[in-house]
Amino acid sequence: MTRKFSNARCAHCLEYHDELTSDHVFPKSWYPDTTPENMEKWQMPSCVRCNSKMGKIENEFLLKFGMCVPPFKPSSLGVAQKAMRSINPRFARNSHDAEQRQERRERLLRETIDPTTVPLSSIFPGFGFHAGYDPARETAITVAVDDLKAIAVKVIRGTTWVIDEKYIEPDYDIKIHFVRGPKSSPFYEPLMKYGKTYSLGPGLSVVRAIAEEDRMSGLYYLEIWQQVFMYGSVARVEKLKEKAV
Repeated sequence: MTRKFSNARCAHCLEYHDELTSDHVFPKSWYPDTTPENMEKWQMPSCVRCNSKMGKIENEFLLKFGMCVPPFKPSSLGVAQKAMRSINPRFARNSHDAEQRQERRERLLRETIDPTTVPLSSIFPGFGFHAGYDPARETAITVAVDDLKAIAVKVIRGTTWVIDEKYIEPDYDIKIHFVRGPKSSPFYEPLMKYGKTYSLGPGLSVVRAIAEEDRMSGLYYLEIWQQVFMYGSVARVEKLKEKAV
């Protein structure tokens, strides 16, 4: 069910708009087939422009990461199939949709690269070469780091809205952190000790530890399909400046 918002700002740009849409914190297409039907799908207020912008980034994420996750694990069941259908004209609703799917397919092929030509440090954590396969016969796809950060920022803003019904105002800075393994971040132990886990069914979860002094600063651990994981931090801009000095 789509939630209606009134007398609210866009959780992305923080501006008031005459018309607000409902933006799913985790897109509906990201939920695996094992998700219970009665599972609440978090929603946040968004203006049309921000919703459209994030939708394009999220569709790209599903396409590129979705085809790389195990297709039959409960945490990602059906995700790979959704990604494949998005570039298959046979599943198009009409001729225009068929053209878009074909264009998406051709663009994806143009963006593939030889994974043996890039340093291992550039491979996103949780992904890489498959055991038992010849690396020279595998294919990699490039992903924009700014898009990954935009997704993580959105989830953090959305979590804050859903749990606290608050906005992360401009005097707070959101930073996204990538690490080689989920447990290798210095954030891991404090998050597991003081944080609260919010599970949205198999494969989608957020762990959040909020500072007691202002209830906005905090640490985040985001996990998608039990394979894509990112850390985030929220802190007052003034505090960051003091630390830099």
